[in-house]
Amino acid sequence: MRSVATGFSAARAGIGALIIVAPRIGSQILGFPTAHDNATARLAGRLFGVREIVLGGYTAAMVQRSVKQPDLYLANAVADVGDLAVCTLTLLGRRGVGRAAFGSAALALPFAATWLWLRGSCQD
Repeated sequence: MRSVATGFSAARAGIGALIIVAPRIGSQILGFPTAHDNATARLAGRLFGVREIVLGGYTAAMVQRSVKQPDLYLANAVADVGDLAVCTLTLLGRRGVGRAAFGSAALALPFAATWLWLRGSCQD
């Protein structure tokens, strides 16, 4: 459990760091159109990046203390389910960023499922 939680925390923080340090590359990897790469999008992306670093770093630190962190796993799952909901609404609304919304949803779903699995494993 600890290695899964630590790995997913590192992935989350890594995504956040990439978005902050290299927003254009992060935007391209996530599938956003090049035409949407502007100062406003970078600001919003960097705010997302901060969230990812904070959640990832805090989760990794807490898991080193104790792998039984059901509330922390739930908080991570809620963030990812929220991302999944936003991506789904974006896809349904055909907002011109379908590739990015689909790619982000494809990341959010397994992340949310893993966090919920970890939370369930705390009940044993």
